[in-house]
Amino acid sequence: MSSSRSNSQNEVRNHIFFNEIESGLRKEELVFRVIHFWEARNPTKGGLLMGLELLLIDEQGTVIQGFIAPNRMGLYDEILKRNSIYRLNNFFATNNKHIYRVTDHNFTICFTDLSILTELSQDAYSIDAQSFKFQSFKDFEAKADMRGDLYGIAFI
Repeated sequence: MSSSRSNSQNEVRNHIFFNEIESGLRKEELVFRVIHFWEARNPTKGGLLMGLELLLIDEQGTVIQGFIAPNRMGLYDEILKRNSIYRLNNFFATNNKHIYRVTDHNFTICFTDLSILTELSQDAYSIDAQSFKFQSFKDFEAKADMRGDLYGIAFI
């Protein structure tokens, strides 16, 4: 991994960006803001809890989906907050889902038993709080017939 300077602190960057992620078990460090998170439930199985889904954004404005399995959710109850910035060490990058997909990114960040999540100072990094994608109604209409998810779409 090549080092680069952080825009906000002029320090050597020790983490990777979302666009540098490769599949599999990763030991690299990620720094991101949690945009939003919610419990994912399976309505066809009586509302069975599937896990915690997260929407994450990095310093480059890249948005990726995160996932915490039900058996690990309790580990993050006290620390996980919307709009907070975190460092994550040790994670598993898996191919993004084809259904119930909420980002364009190819991967989902899965927290493992070895994952370490640390809250960082809001002033330490310059990370957007939101991300939006605008599309024309014509593009929306074309996607609506493809039986895929219509995530991240706002009308103009």
